[in-house]
Amino acid sequence: VGSEMCIRGRVIPESTDHAFDVMSLNTFDVGGYGNDFFQTGDEIGVFIMPENSNGESELVNFNNRMVYGPDNRWESSDTLYWISNDVGSKVDLVSYYPYIENAGRELLPLRVRTDQRVRNGNEDEYLWGKTTLTKGEGNVPQDALMNHLTSMLVFHVRFSGSEPTGNAGIEELNVMSYADGVLNCLTGDVNW
Repeated sequence: VGSEMCIRGRVIPESTDHAFDVMSLNTFDVGGYGNDFFQTGDEIGVFIMPENSNGESELVNFNNRMVYGPDNRWESSDTLYWISNDVGSKVDLVSYYPYIENAGRELLPLRVRTDQRVRNGNEDEYLWGKTTLTKGEGNVPQDALMNHLTSMLVFHVRFSGSEPTGNAGIEELNVMSYADGVLNCLTGDVNW
């Protein structure tokens, strides 16, 4: 007869032999920036789902908050678990930045300042990633990839002169229609 365990108020069936194995996450690579993107105290959200899941099933690891520490390591607010203890089993790890407590239950607002002349840290950055992880022997730390959600924007540029020339410079660059949107953090879909 199988037993059950309770994780964050959810009853999860255990295998008859042993509980789910703990997962360790090593890094979150941000589209070529590696860990250089994140600063101490940055927070991301993580979901661990069955491979190719739509995220509608009850999850053991639902919107876990992870904090980037001064030692360049990620610390989770809750223990992360594999969904199966079988070597070779696969899960989809969905991650997003910045962390928001109600993610997964509602669409997240995205606000990008239209005036980007002053750098504002990473406040206008939104990241999302889905990485398929394969369980190996032991607790080998896993790596995940995240991408910039706002990097695929099309910019319309007005030059300082009436016609662009070799010496013309950009007088002003505003992102007008992409200022407000919503993110479904389970699927990565963004509606502007």
